[in-house]
Amino acid sequence: MFIICSAIVITIFYLLEDFNFKDKRSLVTQNNQSNQFYNEDSENSSKKAIDETIKYTPKKLNVSGKDLRRCAKAAKNEIELDKKLHKAAVNDEPQAFINELISDYDYCIDIDIDARKLNYIEVLIREARYGSREAFLEFWKISEKEYFNISNLKALTTEETLNQRQKFISLKYQLAHKFAIIGNNEALLKLVSAYLNYDPVSQSPNLVKSLAYADLGLQTTDDNETYLKLDWYKQRILNSASIDNVGSAQTITEQLLEESTKAVTN
Repeated sequence: MFIICSAIVITIFYLLEDFNFKDKRSLVTQNNQSNQFYNEDSENSSKKAIDETIKYTPKKLNVSGKDLRRCAKAAKNEIELDKKLHKAAVNDEPQAFINELISDYDYCIDIDIDARKLNYIEVLIREARYGSREAFLEFWKISEKEYFNISNLKALTTEETLNQRQKFISLKYQLAHKFAIIGNNEALLKLVSAYLNYDPVSQSPNLVKSLAYADLGLQTTDDNETYLKLDWYKQRILNSASIDNVGSAQTITEQLLEESTKAVTN
Protein backbone atom coordinates (compact mmCIF):
# COMPACT_ATOMS: atom_id res chain seq x y z
CA MET A 1 0.00 0.00 0.00
CA PHE A 2 2.85 2.43 0.90
CA ILE A 3 4.55 1.73 -2.45
CA ILE A 4 1.31 2.44 -4.35
CA CYS A 5 0.69 5.68 -2.40
CA SER A 6 4.29 6.76 -2.90
CA ALA A 7 4.01 6.16 -6.64
CA ILE A 8 0.81 8.22 -6.80
CA VAL A 9 2.39 11.12 -4.87
CA ILE A 10 5.48 11.09 -7.06
CA THR A 11 3.35 11.02 -10.23
CA ILE A 12 1.24 13.98 -9.07
CA PHE A 13 4.32 15.93 -8.05
CA TYR A 14 5.93 15.20 -11.41
CA LEU A 15 2.91 16.55 -13.28
CA LEU A 16 2.73 19.71 -11.16
CA GLU A 17 6.39 20.67 -11.31
CA ASP A 18 7.43 23.03 -14.06
CA PHE A 19 10.91 21.64 -14.50
CA ASN A 20 12.73 21.64 -17.81
CA PHE A 21 15.27 18.91 -18.45
CA LYS A 22 15.57 19.51 -22.18
CA ASP A 23 18.68 21.62 -22.08
CA LYS A 24 20.98 19.06 -20.48
CA ARG A 25 24.17 20.62 -21.75
CA SER A 26 23.71 23.82 -19.75
CA LEU A 27 23.04 21.78 -16.62
CA VAL A 28 25.90 19.34 -17.00
CA THR A 29 28.54 21.98 -17.74
CA GLN A 30 30.13 22.75 -14.38
CA ASN A 31 33.41 24.19 -13.15
CA ASN A 32 35.31 24.32 -9.89
CA GLN A 33 33.86 27.70 -8.98
CA SER A 34 30.27 26.48 -9.38
CA ASN A 35 30.89 23.57 -7.01
CA GLN A 36 31.48 25.90 -4.07
CA PHE A 37 28.66 26.11 -1.56
CA TYR A 38 27.87 28.58 1.16
CA ASN A 39 29.98 28.07 4.25
CA GLU A 40 30.46 30.45 7.15
CA ASP A 41 33.32 32.35 5.53
CA SER A 42 31.51 32.96 2.24
CA GLU A 43 28.37 34.00 4.09
CA ASN A 44 30.23 36.51 6.24
CA SER A 45 31.89 37.95 3.15
CA SER A 46 28.59 38.38 1.33
CA LYS A 47 26.90 39.63 4.50
CA LYS A 48 29.45 42.43 4.65
CA ALA A 49 28.64 43.34 1.05
CA ILE A 50 24.90 43.31 1.77
CA ASP A 51 25.33 45.46 4.85
CA GLU A 52 26.84 48.19 2.70
CA THR A 53 23.31 48.98 1.55
CA ILE A 54 21.19 47.45 4.33
CA LYS A 55 21.45 49.09 7.73
CA TYR A 56 19.47 47.41 10.47
CA THR A 57 17.35 49.62 12.66
CA PRO A 58 18.55 49.64 16.29
CA LYS A 59 14.97 50.01 17.48
CA LYS A 60 13.51 46.89 19.06
CA LEU A 61 10.13 45.96 17.63
CA ASN A 62 7.19 44.10 19.05
CA VAL A 63 5.97 43.34 15.55
CA SER A 64 7.42 40.86 13.08
CA GLY A 65 8.85 41.66 9.68
CA LYS A 66 6.09 39.57 8.14
CA ASP A 67 3.45 41.75 9.77
CA LEU A 68 5.31 44.92 8.76
CA ARG A 69 5.28 43.74 5.15
CA ARG A 70 1.56 43.10 5.31
CA CYS A 71 0.82 46.42 6.98
CA ALA A 72 3.05 48.50 4.71
CA LYS A 73 0.29 48.49 2.09
CA ALA A 74 -2.66 48.61 4.50
CA ALA A 75 -4.82 51.71 4.98
CA LYS A 76 -3.58 53.81 7.90
CA ASN A 77 -6.98 55.27 8.84
CA GLU A 78 -10.65 55.09 7.91
CA ILE A 79 -10.38 57.90 5.38
CA GLU A 80 -7.63 56.08 3.51
CA LEU A 81 -9.58 52.83 3.74
CA ASP A 82 -12.66 54.48 2.22
CA LYS A 83 -10.54 55.76 -0.67
CA LYS A 84 -9.12 52.30 -1.28
CA LEU A 85 -12.57 50.72 -1.16
CA HIS A 86 -13.96 53.34 -3.55
CA LYS A 87 -11.12 52.76 -5.99
CA ALA A 88 -11.67 49.01 -5.77
CA ALA A 89 -15.36 49.46 -6.55
CA VAL A 90 -14.62 51.73 -9.52
CA ASN A 91 -12.14 49.19 -10.87
CA ASP A 92 -14.65 46.39 -10.30
CA GLU A 93 -12.21 44.45 -8.14
CA PRO A 94 -13.34 40.99 -6.91
CA GLN A 95 -14.88 40.64 -3.47
CA ALA A 96 -11.82 38.73 -2.24
CA PHE A 97 -9.65 41.79 -2.93
CA ILE A 98 -12.07 44.07 -1.06
CA ASN A 99 -12.19 41.66 1.88
CA GLU A 100 -8.39 41.69 1.99
CA LEU A 101 -8.33 45.49 2.17
CA ILE A 102 -10.67 45.43 5.15
CA SER A 103 -8.88 42.51 6.79
CA ASP A 104 -5.47 44.19 6.47
CA TYR A 105 -6.83 47.42 7.91
CA ASP A 106 -8.37 45.67 10.91
CA TYR A 107 -5.23 43.60 11.49
CA CYS A 108 -2.83 46.55 11.28
CA ILE A 109 -4.83 49.30 12.98
CA ASP A 110 -3.01 48.86 16.31
CA ILE A 111 0.48 48.82 14.79
CA ASP A 112 2.32 52.10 15.22
CA ILE A 113 2.36 54.24 12.07
CA ASP A 114 6.07 54.97 12.46
CA ALA A 115 6.80 51.24 12.69
CA ARG A 116 5.00 50.70 9.39
CA LYS A 117 7.46 53.06 7.72
CA LEU A 118 10.42 50.87 8.62
CA ASN A 119 12.17 48.85 5.95
CA TYR A 120 10.55 45.48 6.60
CA ILE A 121 13.15 43.76 4.43
CA GLU A 122 15.84 44.74 6.93
CA VAL A 123 13.70 43.38 9.75
CA LEU A 124 13.05 40.09 7.93
CA ILE A 125 16.76 39.61 7.24
CA ARG A 126 17.67 40.25 10.85
CA GLU A 127 14.97 37.88 12.12
CA ALA A 128 16.00 35.16 9.67
CA ARG A 129 19.63 35.45 10.73
CA TYR A 130 18.50 34.98 14.32
CA GLY A 131 16.69 31.79 13.34
CA SER A 132 13.13 32.81 12.46
CA ARG A 133 11.72 30.27 10.00
CA GLU A 134 8.73 32.55 9.36
CA ALA A 135 11.01 35.46 8.42
CA PHE A 136 13.13 33.26 6.14
CA LEU A 137 10.08 32.02 4.23
CA GLU A 138 8.63 35.54 3.98
CA PHE A 139 11.93 36.93 2.68
CA TRP A 140 11.95 34.32 -0.09
CA LYS A 141 8.57 35.66 -1.28
CA ILE A 142 10.06 39.08 -1.98
CA SER A 143 10.68 39.82 -5.65
CA GLU A 144 13.61 41.76 -7.03
CA LYS A 145 11.29 44.66 -7.89
CA GLU A 146 9.97 44.81 -4.33
CA TYR A 147 13.50 44.58 -2.92
CA PHE A 148 14.68 47.53 -5.02
CA ASN A 149 11.61 49.63 -4.21
CA ILE A 150 11.57 49.05 -0.45
CA SER A 151 15.37 49.41 -0.17
CA ASN A 152 15.11 52.70 -2.08
CA LEU A 153 17.66 51.57 -4.64
CA LYS A 154 16.90 54.02 -7.40
CA ALA A 155 18.83 55.86 -10.10
CA LEU A 156 21.47 53.13 -10.22
CA THR A 157 23.80 52.47 -13.09
CA THR A 158 23.46 49.18 -14.95
CA GLU A 159 26.50 47.79 -13.14
CA GLU A 160 25.17 48.88 -9.73
CA THR A 161 21.79 47.34 -10.50
CA LEU A 162 23.38 44.02 -11.43
CA ASN A 163 25.51 44.07 -8.29
CA GLN A 164 22.51 44.74 -6.06
CA ARG A 165 20.53 42.00 -7.79
CA GLN A 166 23.38 39.56 -7.22
CA LYS A 167 23.63 40.50 -3.53
CA PHE A 168 19.88 40.04 -3.07
CA ILE A 169 19.83 36.60 -4.70
CA SER A 170 22.97 35.50 -2.86
CA LEU A 171 21.42 36.45 0.47
CA LYS A 172 18.36 34.33 -0.29
CA TYR A 173 20.58 31.31 -0.94
CA GLN A 174 22.69 31.97 2.16
CA LEU A 175 19.68 32.10 4.44
CA ALA A 176 18.25 28.97 2.83
CA HIS A 177 21.56 27.19 3.40
CA LYS A 178 21.52 28.23 7.06
CA PHE A 179 18.11 26.60 7.52
CA ALA A 180 18.80 23.61 5.25
CA ILE A 181 21.72 22.36 7.34
CA ILE A 182 19.54 22.28 10.46
CA GLY A 183 16.95 20.17 8.67
CA ASN A 184 14.38 22.68 7.44
CA ASN A 185 12.45 20.91 4.69
CA GLU A 186 11.28 24.09 2.93
CA ALA A 187 14.85 25.37 2.69
CA LEU A 188 16.09 22.07 1.27
CA LEU A 189 13.43 22.00 -1.43
CA LYS A 190 13.99 25.66 -2.31
CA LEU A 191 17.73 25.13 -2.79
CA VAL A 192 17.35 21.92 -4.80
CA SER A 193 14.92 23.65 -7.14
CA ALA A 194 16.72 27.01 -7.24
CA TYR A 195 20.17 25.63 -8.10
CA LEU A 196 18.74 23.90 -11.14
CA ASN A 197 17.85 27.33 -12.48
CA TYR A 198 20.60 29.58 -11.16
CA ASP A 199 23.70 29.48 -8.97
CA PRO A 200 24.72 32.98 -7.77
CA VAL A 201 28.37 31.87 -7.61
CA SER A 202 28.70 30.58 -11.18
CA GLN A 203 25.71 32.61 -12.44
CA SER A 204 24.43 29.56 -14.30
CA PRO A 205 22.42 26.40 -13.51
CA ASN A 206 24.20 23.99 -11.17
CA LEU A 207 22.86 20.45 -10.98
CA VAL A 208 25.83 19.38 -8.82
CA LYS A 209 24.75 21.59 -5.91
CA SER A 210 21.12 20.68 -6.50
CA LEU A 211 21.97 16.99 -6.27
CA ALA A 212 24.11 17.59 -3.18
CA TYR A 213 21.30 19.31 -1.28
CA ALA A 214 18.83 16.65 -2.44
CA ASP A 215 21.09 13.96 -0.97
CA LEU A 216 21.48 16.00 2.21
CA GLY A 217 17.72 16.12 2.60
CA LEU A 218 17.25 12.44 1.79
CA GLN A 219 19.65 11.57 4.61
CA THR A 220 18.23 13.98 7.18
CA THR A 221 14.50 14.51 6.64
CA ASP A 222 11.90 12.51 8.53
CA ASP A 223 9.00 13.92 6.50
CA ASN A 224 7.67 11.42 3.97
CA GLU A 225 6.31 14.00 1.51
CA THR A 226 9.58 15.93 1.50
CA TYR A 227 11.52 12.69 1.01
CA LEU A 228 9.43 11.77 -2.03
CA LYS A 229 9.88 15.21 -3.60
CA LEU A 230 13.64 15.19 -3.02
CA ASP A 231 13.91 11.70 -4.47
CA TRP A 232 11.89 12.83 -7.49
CA TYR A 233 14.39 15.62 -8.09
CA LYS A 234 17.36 13.33 -7.55
CA GLN A 235 16.25 10.66 -10.02
CA ARG A 236 15.69 13.21 -12.76
CA ILE A 237 18.94 15.02 -12.06
CA LEU A 238 20.77 11.71 -12.36
CA ASN A 239 19.35 11.35 -15.87
CA SER A 240 21.33 14.45 -16.85
CA ALA A 241 24.39 14.01 -14.64
CA SER A 242 27.79 12.66 -15.58
CA ILE A 243 29.91 10.42 -13.36
CA ASP A 244 32.05 13.44 -12.45
CA ASN A 245 28.92 15.41 -11.53
CA VAL A 246 27.78 12.64 -9.19
CA GLY A 247 31.20 12.41 -7.58
CA SER A 248 31.38 16.17 -7.04
CA ALA A 249 27.88 16.17 -5.55
CA GLN A 250 28.80 13.38 -3.12
CA THR A 251 31.81 15.38 -1.93
CA ILE A 252 29.64 18.44 -1.29
CA THR A 253 27.00 16.32 0.46
CA GLU A 254 29.63 14.98 2.85
CA GLN A 255 30.70 18.54 3.65
CA LEU A 256 27.08 19.57 4.16
CA LEU A 257 26.44 16.62 6.48
CA GLU A 258 29.49 17.53 8.54
CA GLU A 259 28.32 21.13 8.74
CA SER A 260 24.82 19.95 9.63
CA THR A 261 26.12 17.80 12.48
CA LYS A 262 28.03 20.74 13.93
CA ALA A 263 25.06 23.09 13.56
CA VAL A 264 22.63 20.71 15.25
CA THR A 265 24.94 19.84 18.14
CA ASN A 266 25.96 23.44 18.89
